[in-house]
Amino acid sequence: MIKEGLDDALSPASRDLEWSRTLGRASYEVMWSVAPYYRDLILESNFYPSNEEHRRQILRLHARPVEVFCWCPVDEARRRYVERAQQRHPVHVATDLEVDRFRDWEQPMGLGPVIMVNTRGPVDVGNLAEQVLRTL
Repeated sequence: MIKEGLDDALSPASRDLEWSRTLGRASYEVMWSVAPYYRDLILESNFYPSNEEHRRQILRLHARPVEVFCWCPVDEARRRYVERAQQRHPVHVATDLEVDRFRDWEQPMGLGPVIMVNTRGPVDVGNLAEQVLRTL
């Protein structure tokens, strides 16, 4: 939502992959800057387990973050991505990604307790919320 809001506010004349990536980096910076002002919060993003900056920033916010890791097979994740592409905000210019890109998100960050959620089927959100609260 941060990325989409920035794009709306800046009203670019054109959008390309470079613009989308620039706003993506800016969105993370906004998130990292605002997050410390909240005692309780949920961060939602495509965090990259190999990205040391993501890891450092998350641990700066909480020494033992609870992670809800939404999992499905890579081919299913890609299918869903392509299916949603036409309905997404125009700042998301990529309508498909190589399968290898999805492999970046196959594993959780693992910086604290991880609650694995298999998203191949319906998710009991109430039960998930209880799990998160118990884990906290």
